[in-house]
Amino acid sequence: MKTNRVVALPALGFAALVIFAFLAPPKPPAADATDDIWRANLADAANRAWLIVDACAAVVGGLLLVVFVGCLVRSGLLARPGATSTIGKASAYLAVACLFSTWAAWVAIPAGVQLSGEPLPSAELIRFFNDLGQAYLAIPLPLCAAAFTIAMAIDGLRHRVIPRWLALVGLGVGTILMAGIVYLPLVLFPVWIAAVGLVLARRAIDR
Repeated sequence: MKTNRVVALPALGFAALVIFAFLAPPKPPAADATDDIWRANLADAANRAWLIVDACAAVVGGLLLVVFVGCLVRSGLLARPGATSTIGKASAYLAVACLFSTWAAWVAIPAGVQLSGEPLPSAELIRFFNDLGQAYLAIPLPLCAAAFTIAMAIDGLRHRVIPRWLALVGLGVGTILMAGIVYLPLVLFPVWIAAVGLVLARRAIDR
């Protein structure tokens, strides 16, 4: 079976795992919550275990996005030399790096306490790592995802590798992602990636 026929697998895997990682429990306390609430959140062993599971899902999802980029090239997207291809692939890898950095910040303390038996640190340190993860999530991750999406959409329009409507949706998603600090549009990124994977796989099977 050719790589372009299984392009949907890493796309769907990336989408499912990343959405799971961000939507699964636990939810962090409110920003104005007291120090006791922040410490109690990570004092709960179940919360720490969930955060480790979520981080593992995000890491595997990020690796699947790297695989997906390779499948795109085999399918004709971002396959030709030029600025669009270079920016698209580089942005995808940077988006994965930002995803890893986000979850590394969020899981550092839970993993240290849960797996290494370290003492629970102060609320100030817990807040710092939470804010560090949010910094990666709020600015570089959506901007890199936007650049990747727009590059794929432009290349798809130019070489007619994906349907015109899907490429135009990609341009819209990329533009929305550039809002950056608004978290909700980030869900559009894995959803669009999954749609591209399904379309490319169907076209390969129909040939």
